[in-house]
Amino acid sequence: MFDEIGKKLDLSVMGAIQNYVRRFGTDTSALLDYVYKTRPMVIAAPEELLDFSLPEPKGDESDEMVAEGERPSLTARQIKKRKAKLKVLKERINERLDKKLAEGRAFSVPSRYDEVFFQGLEWLNSLAGEPIPQGEFTAEISDKMWKSKARFDPDVSG
Repeated sequence: MFDEIGKKLDLSVMGAIQNYVRRFGTDTSALLDYVYKTRPMVIAAPEELLDFSLPEPKGDESDEMVAEGERPSLTARQIKKRKAKLKVLKERINERLDKKLAEGRAFSVPSRYDEVFFQGLEWLNSLAGEPIPQGEFTAEISDKMWKSKARFDPDVSG
């Protein structure tokens, strides 16, 4: 199944997917945390389309960046070599993934709920202070918050 999907996707997209599968595995919380902190997510408000365009370069960075139309063209031989290298790389990655899948260790790490776990949990709970009161609460947040620099500018501290 993985190979079938891989044949239909662009190689750069497939590489990114494989990278994130390796990076996050079954840790959905970490994946969502990463995704929701990306630029398209932090600059969008509810009901808006996501903007996947690259940000404008700042200051001296523009001199170092190569404009889209100014990339050096590759010869037919260079293109052929590049495609061959990418094919070999893709095959190696797929072999490693297949091996991990066969060994049953590709996507899951067994949890350990032993005495050390429960002692650590008790210690962390003791650091939390008084428990949060139970009940229903309502928070009202201004719509201006969605476009606030505090959402996406690391130089703005709360």
